[in-house]
Amino acid sequence: MKIAIIDDEKYQFDILKDTCTEYGNNNNIKIDTDYYEDGNVFLNHLNNNYSICFIDIYMSAINGIDLAKKLREINKDIVIVFVTTSSDFMAEAFSVHAFHYITKPYEKEKIFQVLTDSIAILPDVSHYIQIVCDKKNIKLKIKDLVSCESDAHYLLLTTSDNAELRVRMTLNKFIEETKNYEELIQINRGIIINIDYLDKIDNSNCHLTNGTVFPIKVREKKSIENKINQYIFCKLRKQSNI
Repeated sequence: MKIAIIDDEKYQFDILKDTCTEYGNNNNIKIDTDYYEDGNVFLNHLNNNYSICFIDIYMSAINGIDLAKKLREINKDIVIVFVTTSSDFMAEAFSVHAFHYITKPYEKEKIFQVLTDSIAILPDVSHYIQIVCDKKNIKLKIKDLVSCESDAHYLLLTTSDNAELRVRMTLNKFIEETKNYEELIQINRGIIINIDYLDKIDNSNCHLTNGTVFPIKVREKKSIENKINQYIFCKLRKQSNI
């Protein structure tokens, strides 16, 4: 996800950039931030495909409100978040369909919440892992990953469109890179599944929605089932906003 920060005070950019980077690291989302101290220069770089734009209202070259008005004439979909030391321009800010209005000094929790809310409405933001398959760099979305099987120094990754990707990576490396994704669970030595594609569990096997059947580690079956049920419960709770 690409973020533009327009603020004529560089140290304010540094604070916001560090916060966005921390959020990305915590949530396995690659976030790139670009800095512009002049709004007019930023307008000349809109082909960089920014998803979110943090705009300071009080700037010398062009103020944030006027910049947002010009931006809206060019891009109606970009998420605009105003940052300022005062709430005086709040009504005018929302006249250009700003997504949020944040006052300085920054509070990390508020920035995190704005990023979470923004990602929820952005169609092009997905969690993914970077892999190399057939000498090609591929960004594999976690939501498209069905299962992972270990084969010596390789992994066989199955996707939701029934593709099979053979990747040179150890299982331990894969586990480290995907440790924050609760939908992925190891059910046996060398086997990881995506719970979102789980059909059922019988006495000794996990059945996936694509018809694949994997053996489950019997001695840890109860623990595995508890983790699966906890994930499903939390997902349903989020979906129903309980």
